[in-house]
Amino acid sequence: MNLKRGAMFGLDARIALAIFGALSVISGAALYSAIQQSKVTRIIADISEVNKAIEAYMLDTGSDLPVMPASLDFVVNSYSFVENTASASGWSGPYLPYAKTTGVDSRNKLVHTSYDYVSVELISTDVNPTTSTAVYCATGKPCYYWSFIFAVPMDIVKAVNEQVDGDGTLQDGNVRAWYANASSTTANIAIKGPLKLTQP
Repeated sequence: MNLKRGAMFGLDARIALAIFGALSVISGAALYSAIQQSKVTRIIADISEVNKAIEAYMLDTGSDLPVMPASLDFVVNSYSFVENTASASGWSGPYLPYAKTTGVDSRNKLVHTSYDYVSVELISTDVNPTTSTAVYCATGKPCYYWSFIFAVPMDIVKAVNEQVDGDGTLQDGNVRAWYANASSTTANIAIKGPLKLTQP
């Protein structure tokens, strides 16, 4: 009788261990999925805040954000979110909580707290990020502010695109991946923001 009870206990223990093992795998997968989703939500929220900052700047000053000179005139001077670089009347910033890049930076980006940088560019909706030239906003085409976060892992970029656009392409729609190819592990993700006040 004792032998049967011992054998039964051993069987029960193995079943319990198998159940706990299965539950730990399921819990691990659920935890990973929750962490990934939180990163996706954070990216969308952060870029949404940048787009709100663009709108707030334009409402306060009645003007577009200043851009960089010469060949970078499609790149917004992102320092304008944290200091009044253009001495714009009505400026009520800082509009974003990020620090300026230090050292020489030709694009005047802001430092993101989790990834590399925050930046804003002026781009027409038909520009393909894999084939685009420096002329991002051509005459006669609607020109939008696009808010970027640099060096985001590709799995997060794809998940953001799936959640916002609901498609598998990163070259069109409201979410696009800049400087990415088939072997890329990271990309600069951009989400379309408000229309530029002064159109080309």
